[in-house]
Amino acid sequence: MINGYLGVNYNWKDVYVDTRLMLDYNTNVRHVYWPSDLMESASFVSDYSGYNRRLSWKSTVSYSLNISNAHLFDFELQEIIQKDVQHYNYAKGYDGKDDTKPTTNGGGFQHIQRFADKMQNNLVSSLLSIDYRYKDIFGVKTLFRYDGASNVQKNNRWLFTPAFSIDWNLKNHLFANNKVLTDWSMNVSWARIGRFLDNNRFAAGPQYTGEELTGLGKPVMSSYYGYATVARPYNTGWIGYGISWPYSDKWNIGTSIALFNNRLNLSLEYYNNTECDLITTVPVAQEYGYKYQYANGMKIRNSGVEMNITGKIFDNPKSFSWETTLGLAYNHNELLRLPGGVKDLVIGNRKLKVGHSIDEFWVYSNEGIYKSDEEVPSINGVKLAMSSIPFSKNDPKWKDVNGDNVINESDKIMKGHILPPLTGNFVNQFKYKRFDLGVNLFFALGHDALNYRSSQRYNFLNLDNIPSLESVKEIFFWQNTNDKNDYPIYNQMSGLTPYQAEQDLFMEKLWYIKLRSVTLGYTLPIQKKIKPGKGQKKKDSKNTLKDIYFYVTGNNLFTITDFSGDDPELIDFDGYYRGYGQALSRSVVVGLRFNF
Repeated sequence: MINGYLGVNYNWKDVYVDTRLMLDYNTNVRHVYWPSDLMESASFVSDYSGYNRRLSWKSTVSYSLNISNAHLFDFELQEIIQKDVQHYNYAKGYDGKDDTKPTTNGGGFQHIQRFADKMQNNLVSSLLSIDYRYKDIFGVKTLFRYDGASNVQKNNRWLFTPAFSIDWNLKNHLFANNKVLTDWSMNVSWARIGRFLDNNRFAAGPQYTGEELTGLGKPVMSSYYGYATVARPYNTGWIGYGISWPYSDKWNIGTSIALFNNRLNLSLEYYNNTECDLITTVPVAQEYGYKYQYANGMKIRNSGVEMNITGKIFDNPKSFSWETTLGLAYNHNELLRLPGGVKDLVIGNRKLKVGHSIDEFWVYSNEGIYKSDEEVPSINGVKLAMSSIPFSKNDPKWKDVNGDNVINESDKIMKGHILPPLTGNFVNQFKYKRFDLGVNLFFALGHDALNYRSSQRYNFLNLDNIPSLESVKEIFFWQNTNDKNDYPIYNQMSGLTPYQAEQDLFMEKLWYIKLRSVTLGYTLPIQKKIKPGKGQKKKDSKNTLKDIYFYVTGNNLFTITDFSGDDPELIDFDGYYRGYGQALSRSVVVGLRFNF
């Protein structure tokens, strides 16, 4: 690894100039070999080498202007040129003929797979910032930024991203003589921020890739090599023209108040973040020869409120003190637009629908079980069916939302939330003379999870036919985590996959309250002094050890929740509970700290 820079700066009165050339280079080489003696006559070798390199030049010119000690201006102009290169070579081989030559170059390996890739990213940025402050009352900060990136197509390579913020100290301006009000300030900010594309594939122009062409799991750019009629469809999509910078528009407004000599503090902030022109995959007609194309146009808004209240209820350092903090955060997200003006988009087992939250589940609405064949609804003598399989006794009652007498994806509903809309923490710190006690509670409300683990447990008939470790009951089924009466007993032989996870039967509320930590401590004072040495006066003696702090801390001591799984925080990012995560363990730490 090599990391360093060469810099030159110049300072004259209120003008400052700085320029520097920076280098960041690191490389990694790995060689692994298992001879045939250890692999039952089948040797294996793996060789990898790769490097990352960043070379950047940054120059800054700044100037400060102070007018009458009241109006302060700061100007700064900055230019940045950055070049990044990532490169790797990887090879692996099996069944070598000679154990004395453990490399893919000379060992005569029968099955060799080689992978190589190199990606270059160039970024040019120009920035101009102008900051103004009037005494300790009012301030304005502005930033004008212009970026050009090689990872974006030529006709959309440049992006202008301005930003500004305003802060106003009302205490100093309007309430300077108010003794109750210790501090009061407000701030407003807005910014446009570019989302840098770290993959140069989008800048290459029209192309699509396919893994089927090599048989090695390595994508190749099919249209660059004339393979347009060899293997269809191409599973990684089409990239055409018109791909541009995704960017974010962010604004917020907030205020903070301190009362009674900082014994009561309140901060409140509203934020609104809108992600614009995000790139996503859009399905296309199969006749094109590929499954989907990449396109700009997705727009998502996240907005919410964050609040913190801190109060010193008792404040007597010599006797009893109590400080408490309550923090709350509410967030709401909404899908505002999809590429091409489409209203909904299905990606795997998820559905994105304009006007809905992006973290909603897409599930069948379960209404119980058919106790007899006569209960199954029918139209003109034709029973309700799914993929030509009619429903019958002991099958699930999935709601026919559109009333067409067929259960399919059109009958799935948007329901629940993966992310908690409301989160918060409640922290208390108590002190009595030399004893102290700290308690930290955290809570999350309003979100849900699909209990995939229970779905698999009851879906044993289909699970047995899947070549996966999930079907090994000695590993995943030895522990009884659910009562058999929690779910209806469906007909496993119906062919409808009655225990599939994508139904609200397996959806559970995921609210919880956790005791994150509790700390009990005691401070033992010690007044041990060094005796003055020869030639020193008595007053020159110093304390070597002021006190010793003993403490006991408990972490994750308990959780209050209705969730049936192990831990409500062990949910995967897609909202599924699979039961594979390592539970957050309870722990107790005993320690002491010396204060010199």
